[in-house]
Formats: sequence, structure tokens, C-alpha cells
Amino acid sequence: MTTSSTVSSRFHNFTATDWIDGEIRHRRKLYKKLFFIDIHLTSPSNDKVQVLFRCDDDSMTTVDHQDCLRLARPGHHVRLHVGPPTDPNEGQDRTFKVWQCTTLPEITKPYDDPKPFIADPPLVNKTRETIKQWDGQEKPKKDMTCKYWLNQRQCHRLETCPFQHPTGPDFEKAREAWVQERLEIRKIITLDPNDPHTDKKPHALRALIFAQWIHTFLIPRLRHCKGNVLDIAGGKGDVSMFLCHAFGIPSTVVEPNLRKQPNYWLTRLRRLMEKHINGINDDDDDDAPRMAQPWPYPDIHPTFMPTLLDDAFIQHHPDLLHRTDLLIGLHADQATEPIVDTALRLGKPFAVVPCCVFGRENLHRQLATTGGPVLTTQDLIQFLCEKETGGYGGKIETAYLDFEGKNQVVYWIPSSHSL
Repeated sequence: MTTSSTVSSRFHNFTATDWIDGEIRHRRKLYKKLFFIDIHLTSPSNDKVQVLFRCDDDSMTTVDHQDCLRLARPGHHVRLHVGPPTDPNEGQDRTFKVWQCTTLPEITKPYDDPKPFIADPPLVNKTRETIKQWDGQEKPKKDMTCKYWLNQRQCHRLETCPFQHPTGPDFEKAREAWVQERLEIRKIITLDPNDPHTDKKPHALRALIFAQWIHTFLIPRLRHCKGNVLDIAGGKGDVSMFLCHAFGIPSTVVEPNLRKQPNYWLTRLRRLMEKHINGINDDDDDDAPRMAQPWPYPDIHPTFMPTLLDDAFIQHHPDLLHRTDLLIGLHADQATEPIVDTALRLGKPFAVVPCCVFGRENLHRQLATTGGPVLTTQDLIQFLCEKETGGYGGKIETAYLDFEGKNQVVYWIPSSHSL
């Protein structure tokens, strides 16, 4: 096959010329738009070849490139339709054959051994004593701890591994330092310059902070609001428990998968409320034993409905929807867009905090401004904000909540509901 896309002068048009079969022995991601795999061919020659997948030459879409990376796992036996690289320089001065592939790998035999696959060294084996860090700095391998040792307490290349393998108390210290370093790196990499919150609350408080934001910011802006909330894909019901017991806002959880609600879960939620809202700490120095604080609204309980939010739900529960003042979803995954669409269809206010995108399962999504696919959380937020409000007026807006992680809320108040 030949691509018809216009590519830069650096690249040639791609043409698939051969089929190859073999086992993936190594995979190396150079950057977001380019990765390589080393294939041990099953042909009589028993050779190794290198196959590259890239989307910076317009030979494949970003979505397909991500799928190729996901499918091309070391240990899998695959069949590939390959051709000469679009960049002729890729195959120069190599002692092995270099191919390019622009289609999804066909997995002929998956690697299903419970033991981790031990990859071969890369065909292009440039031995280096340092590793480039996320900030571009080079760090000696001998000063770093083996990530496999830290995560699995074993290293299959222990005798030749250039990294450290501490034991005893040194292992615990190295593991704690490694985890903290990654948390700090994640904060730096995911820093949103538009987020006004600098010292955020822990991720574990997300349900309480979302419920408090609904109580203090959103509900007061709704006209004729009795505070009836529909909590879609609410899991065990953390948000609804806080809405009901902490703020006196009736809430119904729509969740098809029934979740256990042990007593310790309720105790944990109450203590989170005490610490965050009332400022009571477990570490407070008080000689007298502290009595557990009761819920402010102990008699208001959430209702649970083990079902999906779909057309059948709308048809069978018109009275509930009529009483509902607000549809919400906290990290509702695949239910996020249906919440928004249902609210827009019914002219009901909504507030959702998007997290996972599921771009491959929703290829119909396209950004109105660029026509590009929706692949990141920020793309999804933009996609939701670009939706038409169906004549109900109002503007779909965003705000930031004060907790770590995905904390941007998308909300809408129709003109008829706005004060």
C-alpha cells in the first residue's frame, strides 16, 4: 500500500513490499512518535531485523501509532506488512535489515507465560554508562537503583546489571526515595500553568472536595434548586455520602456494579470530613479521649440504583429526572460524555471531572477547532466544552479543584437555571 499524504522532503512515501513473521525480542521507544522493535525471524535464515513505527512522517495516525505500541509487546509472535523506511538514513551503516511498518501488528502467538519476558539487548547496542533523565540531565547508572529490583525484588540480569541492588534497610530507604522522586516528577510534568492551586490536598480527598465545591459554588448558583443530585458511575458512593451526610444534599447514585460498603469505609469518610472541613486531626495533642464527630446530616442517605445511564433509564425514570437539579460525575471514565450529553438533552445542569479518555473506543470524537482526535484529558475537556447547549443557553465552563491528580471540572448551568 502507498500513503497519499503529503510528507516533508526528509521523508519518502511509504510502500509496503514484504511480509515478515517472527518473535519480538526487544522494544525501544525513542519518543512519542517513534519506536523500534527487534524481530527474530521464523524464516530459515533465523536472522534478526529491526522494524520501526512512526507517525511524524504522516505514514500513520497518532491513534494507530499508539495502538501499534500497545500491541508490539516483547515475547509476542507477530506478522507484519513492512517496507523500506520513509527516512532512507534509518537503514544506513547497519549490519542488519531495517524495515518500517504502518499497520497494526497481527499477533500470531501471544506471550502468555506468567513470568516476565526477558528481552534481548537492542540490535543497536550502544553501551552507555549514563541515562538521560526527564529534565535532560545525564545520571550515572551506578548511582541509580534497579527499577526491577525495587518493584519486584528481583533482577533477571543481576550479575550484569549496572544498577544498584540494595538489601535490608537500604532497600526500604531506596524504595521510599524512588517513590517520592516519581511523585515529585509527576507533579512537575503534569503542572498546569492555569491551575491556581499550588499546595493541593491529597488525591484521597477528591470526593469530599468535589462535594464541597458543589455545595459552596454550584448549588447556590442554581435557580429553584432543591439540591437533588444524580451521581453517575459513582462507585461505592463517596461523593454522594459527603453530599448527603456532610452537606444535606440528597443524592442518587447510578452505578451498574454494586460495591461493598464496609463499616470502616463509612468511618474513613467521616474522619476525612472531620480533618478537612472541621480541622480536627488525629494527631492533636489532647489528654482527653476524642469522641468521634457525628455526621451533620445523619438522616439523609443516598439512594443507590444498580443501572446504567442510557435511553432506557431516561424512559423508565421520568419522575426522578424531573426532580433532579444536577447531574455529576467524578472520574466517571466512559460515562463522562454520556453524563454531559444527557444533561444537555434534558436541559439539566451538570458537573463532571474527566480523567480517562478511551480515545481508541471513541474515534468519533473530533475537536471542532482543529479536527484532531481526542487523545488526552485536556483534549476531552476541550471536546466537552465545544458541545452545543441545544438552545438552553448558558456556557460550558471549567474550574480547578484543590486536589492532586485530574482536578479540572467541566460544568454547565442553563440560562433557565442560572441566578
